Amino acid sequence: MITRKIALGLGLTGIILFSTKAIFAKLAYQYRADAASLLLLRMVFSLPFYIFFALYKNQKITVAKNDYLWVLLFGFLGYYLASYFDFKGLEYIKASLDRLILFTYPTFVILLSFIFFKIKISSYQLFAILITYLGICIVFLPEIEVSDPSTTLKGSLLVLLRCGYLCFLYYWKRLAHS
Repeated sequence: MITRKIALGLGLTGIILFSTKAIFAKLAYQYRADAASLLLLRMVFSLPFYIFFALYKNQKITVAKNDYLWVLLFGFLGYYLASYFDFKGLEYIKASLDRLILFTYPTFVILLSFIFFKIKISSYQLFAILITYLGICIVFLPEIEVSDPSTTLKGSLLVLLRCGYLCFLYYWKRLAHS
């Protein structure tokens, strides 16, 4: 029971931190910060956690030299570049729209699994995808009317690029090793 409570607590903490990152980024942009500076701060603050968990795990893992290159490549592309797209997109759109777009990530997984691995999309999944994108349209269309449409579209595409980009990297790696 304790483990379940810890897991729920960590899950809720992760959701809250994930959701509030955009709000803090938007606040930082008011003080003339840029995407690269915020990304550097994010990496500096997260490094001690990565080091802690690497030391805490303390297992001997044998990794081929080839796999170190994959880890470096995906670490750079998946962590740095994808986060950069997100922070850059936040320069153009509201935090609420950014988070809404990022929560479409599961729909990319479903669609790419269908394309690459021929996994059938169930009617429940299709219904969830339709509801998801209907919700995005409900939030997105008024935003275009209020602000500059090209700015909103540019920011949304950058954030959407992050979602699709991470999915693409995952499937590219899976296909390369299958």
